[in-house]
Amino acid sequence: MAFVFTNRFSGFEMAFGRAARRVTSKLSALRIPTSDDRADLYVSRMPIGVLAAPARQPHGQSSGR
Repeated sequence: MAFVFTNRFSGFEMAFGRAARRVTSKLSALRIPTSDDRADLYVSRMPIGVLAAPARQPHGQSSGR
């Protein structure tokens, strides 16, 4: 269902609305992380066992596998 609204705003109200939209878009752009930020978040949530290299076994000992 389509709703039709008449535009009953004065010039000041329209300018205020445009300014409010610009401010909200700039604030929302601050929340968008850069690719480096996304990579940092990804690594910070990864278990340490995935990040660390497996410990080397001394020669002659098996790993139990």
